Parts: sequence; structure tokens; C-alpha cells
Amino acid sequence: MRIFNTTHIRLLLPLLIFVSVNAERDYTIKNKCPAAIDLYINGRSEGTIARNAQVHKSFAEDWSGLIYTTANGGRTNGKRTTMAGFYGAADYYYIVNDPKNHTVGVRIAPKSRETKGFCIANTCNSRDCAAFGMSPTRFPIPTSAVPTLPLSSCPGSHIGYTVTFCPRGTFPAPTASVEIHPNGNVKKCLDVRGAQYENGTPVQIFECNGTPAQRWAIQQKSNSTRVVLAGTPYCLDAGQNPHNGAGMKLWRCNGKLAAQNWKYVKDGLFKFVGNGTSNVNLCLDLTKGSQVNSNQVQTWTCNGSNTNQIWTTSVL
Repeated sequence: MRIFNTTHIRLLLPLLIFVSVNAERDYTIKNKCPAAIDLYINGRSEGTIARNAQVHKSFAEDWSGLIYTTANGGRTNGKRTTMAGFYGAADYYYIVNDPKNHTVGVRIAPKSRETKGFCIANTCNSRDCAAFGMSPTRFPIPTSAVPTLPLSSCPGSHIGYTVTFCPRGTFPAPTASVEIHPNGNVKKCLDVRGAQYENGTPVQIFECNGTPAQRWAIQQKSNSTRVVLAGTPYCLDAGQNPHNGAGMKLWRCNGKLAAQNWKYVKDGLFKFVGNGTSNVNLCLDLTKGSQVNSNQVQTWTCNGSNTNQIWTTSVL
């Protein structure tokens, strides 16, 4: 993580929080996260942005402040968040990233063409991105030179910005996320069809491509395991009536849903546990043994000698 101590920045100006002027900038705030997010600006709630939706805000041209969301574990006071920061009096913009809790990716893109290092898009998708570790309180006097990251500049009048949360379409994946392969074939992966992160999307086999739709987190609980699509609030789900041939799907994770309780045993089986009281003997199964792309996986009676039920993992 590149954390810049503000004492290293020479020729500093005091931070002006609000300055009333007639000129305004337009801020487009987009949500590409896999769920609706709560929006905060300078510690104040600004409502909710639905998935794949956007809102517009207008502020004075020399407005300064922080735009962030509490999604995926962030706090209303800005802790455990990744924030888009602006210092309008000097046309500066920057990102503040909690180095211990990177919960949401953020991208700031000026609504102006990039020119000789000015007006660049500033993106943070990991804990080691170019960002301040805490919100700066003083800024350097602007010059003709391009500022050093994590500070960026886009000089000009009325230039607005687009702030995008989760520019990759997912929340940051846990460090322990894995790919899940059928019977050791590392060229094929358990995959969410069409990368549609919503209830009911089929879970299938597809050629491994390194996308978030194939990143899973195997989360151990007291008596079972949840198979979570990493960086999303969705789980591998066996449905209300698991049986031979039931197609697997994605469903929003819920600790009370028996359909999301599995047990990953040492011989490579994902055994369906359910509510733990029934006598179900079902395992995650490669339908008809076919590794062709888009083959939806299913549950089937467990059989330790059935290679359709052997799954291996690769740590990402």
C-alpha cells in the first residue's frame, strides 16, 4: 500500500471544506456493486443507490469533501471504507483507502479528456493501490507540474467527475478465494452463468478465465460450510427441495437457509448438509460427467467412486 504522509508535501494550503460560489460541478455517482449500496457524503447519509444505477450531485466548484459507501462492512464515519476525495479550490481529487480493510473498489474519472498526465482516472481496487491512508488536511499549491499520486488534478472550470463504486462489478475478493475445478481439470471452473450476480442464476462449468464469476470463498461454519461467490453476498444454493438432478444456482447468502449448507470433505466431495437433521445423501455433481461449457451442475446421490463428484481447488 502506498501511503503518503502529508508532512512530506511542501507548500501546503489549509483544507477548505465548503466555499459558496455560483459555479458548480456535476458529480455522477455510479453503483456497479453486486448489491444496492448506501451513499454517504462528508458523513451525511444521501440515500441508497440500486445496483447498476446512478445518482447526480451538484456542488460549488471549490467544494471539498469525501464520497463513500458503507457497503460490505464500511462504517458511517468513514472507517473501513474506500473514499473518493475532492479539494475543489485547487482542482485536486484523490482516494483514501483503509489499508487494513479494503471493502469496496472506487474509481474517479474527470469529465474531461486526459492531457499530459492531468485529468487521469484514479482507481483503487486493492489494499495496495495508490491512495492516502487517511484523509489529508492540507494540499500543495497547484503548479504547472502534474501532482504525484495519490493526488491527481484536472484544472479547468466546471469540470465534473464520475465516481464509480465496485468498478470491477464485485466487492473485493477475500485473500483466501479459490477456483473450483471438476475432477482436477484446472482448465475448467465452477462459474456463475453470464456473471449475473442475482438470485436464481445457474451455476455451471465453464472454461477458466480468471474473472470474478469463478472466484469462490469456502467459509467454514460450526457444523457446515458455505460456498460464497467471493466479493458478493451470494452463495451456492441447492434450492428448497434438493434431489437427484436439482440444478445448482446462486442465491443471496442467508445463515438461516439450509439450502446453502455444505461440507467439503477431504476426498473432494461437496456434501449437502441441509439443516443437519435430515437423512439426505446428496453431493455437488457434474451433470452427466460433461465438462462442456455452460453445463449446469446439480446435486446427486453421493458416491465416493463417482468422479463426477470430485472437486479440487486452486488458490488465487
